[in-house]
Amino acid sequence: MQQPVNSREASKAISQANPARARSGCLVLFSSLFFLAGCGFLYLIFVRPVWGIWQARDWEATPCVILSSQVREHDDDDGTTYSVAISYRYQYRGERYQSGRYHFFSGSSSGYAGKKAIVDRHPVGSEQTCFVNPADPTQAVIERGPTWELLWGLLPLIFILIGGGGLLFALGAIRSSPAAHTRPLDWQPQPASASMAVAPMDPSELGLEPTRGPVTMKPRESPLGRLIGSLIVTIFWNGIVSIFLVQLVRDWQRGNFQLLLALFLTPFVLVGLVLLGVVVYSFLGLFNPRPEVTFDQSAVRLGEAIELTWRFRGSTGSLRGLRIVLHGIEQATYRRGTTTTTDTATFLEKTLLEIHDPLDIPSGRVPIEVPAGSMHTFEGPSNKILWLVKLHGDVAWWPDVDAAYPLVVLPQEPSRLSRR
Repeated sequence: MQQPVNSREASKAISQANPARARSGCLVLFSSLFFLAGCGFLYLIFVRPVWGIWQARDWEATPCVILSSQVREHDDDDGTTYSVAISYRYQYRGERYQSGRYHFFSGSSSGYAGKKAIVDRHPVGSEQTCFVNPADPTQAVIERGPTWELLWGLLPLIFILIGGGGLLFALGAIRSSPAAHTRPLDWQPQPASASMAVAPMDPSELGLEPTRGPVTMKPRESPLGRLIGSLIVTIFWNGIVSIFLVQLVRDWQRGNFQLLLALFLTPFVLVGLVLLGVVVYSFLGLFNPRPEVTFDQSAVRLGEAIELTWRFRGSTGSLRGLRIVLHGIEQATYRRGTTTTTDTATFLEKTLLEIHDPLDIPSGRVPIEVPAGSMHTFEGPSNKILWLVKLHGDVAWWPDVDAAYPLVVLPQEPSRLSRR
């Protein structure tokens, strides 16, 4: 008979011996530099100009005279870029001032023709209109609205995403500390027996003791949480896109429609519309009937049964069907060469109940029996076993009711294992 191994001691030894922590630490440092550099550049070439545009909305229109106007070239290893270089003189409250700021974007970009067109509209000696900061008259600008050059300011988001993704990946690898002998994802749970390499765990080792009595369950994700999450993403995305749309409309009203900018913005606008649709969909889901789910005990052992009771709050007349499914899910972290990967697979999917009679949908009970040959709830350094009970209510022409509830599955009692 193979000697049982304590899972905690094995996990500890694996964590101490795993050299991946050192590599993950280097990745954390590298990703942090990427992330911080992206944040710095994003502030300099996007956040600060946008903040200047917001503040300049109350600046006073003032006549000015153009002193110089030209397209400035900037040569570097990546090629030639261009910027508008215009200086002008203006008088404000009896004092004379001079400024060289055309707009709030301080960088340069490709596209000579667009800059040349701006210079041609501001010839030397012509009278134009600039906008002066009443709090500091030395600050002035000719174009105080957003321009398409600001889109270049979003390029640092690539560095932020790469750095942030690297940080999440590295920190997850440090927490997981995967070993070379991690089980592959196609592992199938084996029947619990005395010959298993991992000894049966007592409920106290999981920090859980099964308690009798109704236990009200909370879903992993609430409809309000989904709405708030989608709303935050939609506001962020459409808030940025709207800056350029406003400028595009203003130019069109002035008779200067920028076709290239309109074509460039089209996919961003479409994504924004999809996000708005997700928000509306999530909002409508708030008006669905809410399921209340209780278990007759806090946990269930392998091979035993627990009873689920459900009851809907609100009108259930819109529900055409109800389906309750038990899911056994494994999350496995393992090595592929030098890459650490985490995959998720469902090793058990069992339909517990399916109802199409409207009279039986509002409330009811169903037993949940977990197969004895499955695996109990487990969270190790490189593997997790999760059990979920998913409730799906079918609603015609409306968001469906979807809720997932965690189920704690405990190992079989040692007394039962010893009799096998």
